Amino acid sequence: MGEPQQNPILTAGALLAERGVFGIVWLDARLVVVERYGRLVDFVPLGKPVGEVLVALFGLDDQIRALADDARGTLEMPGVSIRAPGAPQERLNITVLWGAVEQRFLVLVARASSESEIELHLAQQMRARLMAEADATALARQLARANRDLEEFASIISHDLRAPMRAMRYLTEDAEAALAAG
Repeated sequence: MGEPQQNPILTAGALLAERGVFGIVWLDARLVVVERYGRLVDFVPLGKPVGEVLVALFGLDDQIRALADDARGTLEMPGVSIRAPGAPQERLNITVLWGAVEQRFLVLVARASSESEIELHLAQQMRARLMAEADATALARQLARANRDLEEFASIISHDLRAPMRAMRYLTEDAEAALAAG
């Protein structure tokens, strides 16, 4: 009897991962690295937040978590320059998506296939845009909170000023009535 046949897709995927063409990193709901597969991601330590170990994803926690609500959504970071300890700097494509079946985030890390300056520039612009969007979202939240606080303060001040104004009006009316009677 022969050995059981391996799934050719799984065999090809394992071969590509062993040769460092791609790697997979799994994240839990807190965006902490819980598993990794492939030589390309050997530098990623387990148990650390993804933004600490894949710096290109730093500050994008809200965008990553939003993928759980959009099953078809992906967050793509093409041509990110990464330098792992003891390894030469290389450009990698990073794609983050939600694994609905596993209830975890999947980070696919693959070698960038092109070294063109235009692609590198576009990748840097995309990263800058994503960071600007994250900053704008945080700023909008702060602004909304500041507006609520300001409205509450104005309401309190308005209320607190009405009582003395009423007292002054009553005093003025009493003084006018006393002068008129007098």
